[in-house]
Amino acid sequence: MAAELPLPADELARRLNEALGRVGGVRMRVVSAGMGGTSDEPAVRFRVSVAEAGMWDVAVPMDPLDLEPGVNTSALVAVLHANLLEWWDLKDREARIARWGRAV
Repeated sequence: MAAELPLPADELARRLNEALGRVGGVRMRVVSAGMGGTSDEPAVRFRVSVAEAGMWDVAVPMDPLDLEPGVNTSALVAVLHANLLEWWDLKDREARIARWGRAV
């Protein structure tokens, strides 16, 4: 069975947007969130708007345990927030991280 988000996608996007601000000198905003990947290798998918840099699709790989229904959602939001910041900061320098996202 495919993993599911442990909180509604719109709530995840809202909570991430409360935490996100200027990233690397630009404003980042989560437009949408959802699940992707497989049950063994799930990913949280985002459509992200970055001022001055356009729209991006980003898939953050996750450990299935981090998506279980009883997970601490505040901790999950903090981890995903850190992952989005890491992706934006390293996408031009580290191939593994760069594969998480693509401009649309």
